[in-house]
Amino acid sequence: MQLIILVFLSIALFIPTHTHALEPIEITTIDPTVHSYATFGSYNQHVVQNQNGIFLTYKKTQVDEAGNGLWRIYISRDGGKSFGSIGEASNSNKPPVLETDSAGNIYLATGYDSSMLCVYQPSNNYSNPKCVSIPESPSGKFALYYDAKRSQLYYFSHSAHFSIFDTNLNLKAHYQFGVAMDTPSLHAYWQYPLLTMDENGNLYAAWTTQKVDQYLYWSIHTAVSPDGGYSWTKLNKSPLSLPITPDETGPTDRITLDDEFSSHTWLKNLLAKNGKLYFPYITQSSKPRYHFTRYDLSTGNKDQDIPWNGETLDLSELHGFCASKASDPNFPIYCASRGLNGNLNITVTYDQGATWHDYATGKDPTDTNIWSVSGYREITSDNYLIGTYTNQNNANVNQSSARFFRVKVSATRPTIKPGDINGDGHVNLHDYNLLVANYGNPYTLFDYNNIVANYEK
Repeated sequence: MQLIILVFLSIALFIPTHTHALEPIEITTIDPTVHSYATFGSYNQHVVQNQNGIFLTYKKTQVDEAGNGLWRIYISRDGGKSFGSIGEASNSNKPPVLETDSAGNIYLATGYDSSMLCVYQPSNNYSNPKCVSIPESPSGKFALYYDAKRSQLYYFSHSAHFSIFDTNLNLKAHYQFGVAMDTPSLHAYWQYPLLTMDENGNLYAAWTTQKVDQYLYWSIHTAVSPDGGYSWTKLNKSPLSLPITPDETGPTDRITLDDEFSSHTWLKNLLAKNGKLYFPYITQSSKPRYHFTRYDLSTGNKDQDIPWNGETLDLSELHGFCASKASDPNFPIYCASRGLNGNLNITVTYDQGATWHDYATGKDPTDTNIWSVSGYREITSDNYLIGTYTNQNNANVNQSSARFFRVKVSATRPTIKPGDINGDGHVNLHDYNLLVANYGNPYTLFDYNNIVANYEK
């Protein structure tokens, strides 16, 4: 036996130590009977956390032919184990978008026939919110962003209007950001808008376009505002004139490639961090492409374009999001989406997207179709990645389920000892037994991740 262990330990020195055993994902059912679009839109944020709890929104049901639905805002005060409603309304055809600030206020934006911006305050236990109308924004696709440096909020809708509010919901500016959707010269019109901000207070807008004459998500573009939404430039700081033409005939930086116009392209999320701007998107060509395109903000040039998949876990769906800590430039970036395995998969990069690693995978036992994974762009103060998704039942649009999930993350890369195959921090007989148990399986001796994944099943 000693000889066997010695041989095993010698072989184990050559087993890669690039990852660790996959983390568990905590999943809570928010509502077991919801509309199939309950958490629609990974391009915006339906869940946040502050010092008073976790807040999330979802669409409960559809109430009229225009698509307006009953939406709810929930709070959890026990880390996501249970949720209770603090409000609802029926004025939006998609779930509202959320933001929060250091004082614990919750900002909520809805869109469509009666678009509005609301603030829920901790001083009155998040009841009786103050709400104001958002001008000229009849839109079911919209983004909201809270600018902590300037204490103001940005609302950007696919009707191509842009609004700036202060934290008392006073309108500071409102203008037509882009040309109208029915402009004759357009190849593609506005669709899903996104907003993010870097450490220097530069605001970034991005959008996916829709081809005018057919169902085809056409191209992805971006622009930057250095002054809090009052003027806009290209990434290389060349000024842009408003209103902007959204497609490839316009002046903005195009993220998608020249050979991708014939396939659906979809921008899942948008993230600025540590001098880089990230565009995770998918191209639905005959052989799908999973981009994690990165731009260097000092030059405005693209400097990397690789998949955001880990060693064995893929993020293959249209929906998904990324999160990190804005206050820590070296904090890893974690990304989540559904994978080809049917699970909620999470990968991580410790080197600004140069390499990606498996981190977590899982699902609720009753999940059959995980859809519209979206989440909080900020890793929480207690180091959790948090998000929501819908277990979609396409046979009955009002019999789907809304889920909340969270997974513990770390600021540093785990250290794995050579030969620690099961990731328990020790090299011993348990690792030897795992190695023997996998001998002859399609999992190779040196494929650490697959051995662990098989073991955990």
